[in-house]
Amino acid sequence: VMAEPDLKKRSFSSFGFSTILIAFVMICIVTFSVLSLLTANADYKLSQKVAQKSTSHAKAEYAAYEVLAQIDTVLKNSYVHCPDKSDYRAQAVSDLRQYVADHQTLQIQIDSSGKITFQTTVDQNETLQVALRVCSPDHNSGHFYQLLRWQTDITTPERTDDSTLHLFGT
Repeated sequence: VMAEPDLKKRSFSSFGFSTILIAFVMICIVTFSVLSLLTANADYKLSQKVAQKSTSHAKAEYAAYEVLAQIDTVLKNSYVHCPDKSDYRAQAVSDLRQYVADHQTLQIQIDSSGKITFQTTVDQNETLQVALRVCSPDHNSGHFYQLLRWQTDITTPERTDDSTLHLFGT
């Protein structure tokens, strides 16, 4: 009588462990893939917001530099055409007021002491505030104005107090 060969029995635990291990690894791969996709999407949206904000600031600064160039031209012409250099500041303020009156799109404020203020819009909640003082180029190393302020101001929109609670059926 021949002895039956010993059939190697597959143990259930070794088959079950490898299946569970592969399933766990696949779940981890899918989870990390989804998390990296979400992170990449969030980074993309943030970079878009930063790019928009940087562009808005650059446009506002460019507009402010254009106004400064116009003011500088008016001040230079005032200085060149002013017969008495001691009256330069009064002449410059007068010429600037005339220039602003002729160009009503410019929102420039000028006080009697020679302080000039204007603002440019960055976005709906921010403005770039600029303030200058008219100076004689003889006393200000060749410059016609002294920069007093170059600052971005943030205005928060007014919030309405909505403390009501909306329920179904009401």
